[in-house]
Amino acid sequence: MIPDKQEAEIVRWIFNLAINGHSTHSICKLLRERNVPTRKGGKWSSSTVRDMLKNEKYTGDALFQKTYTDGSFRRHETKKFVKTNLH
Repeated sequence: MIPDKQEAEIVRWIFNLAINGHSTHSICKLLRERNVPTRKGGKWSSSTVRDMLKNEKYTGDALFQKTYTDGSFRRHETKKFVKTNLH
């Protein structure tokens, strides 16, 4: 996966704001005020920002085997493992 430089700059800014104590709501408001587009061209929401901040891929990590599906197509949680510093 090759990051887009402009998107990476925005992601770093979002994480920096969060580290410095901004809420997801205030980050969302700043993104909207600055007319920063989402990847899909939609509107920013607090939940979008929250999901970004919780997504391990943005920090260069990967979480494997989150769930598995059994023979009856029911999803189950399983033992997970993390691979860090993949960026």
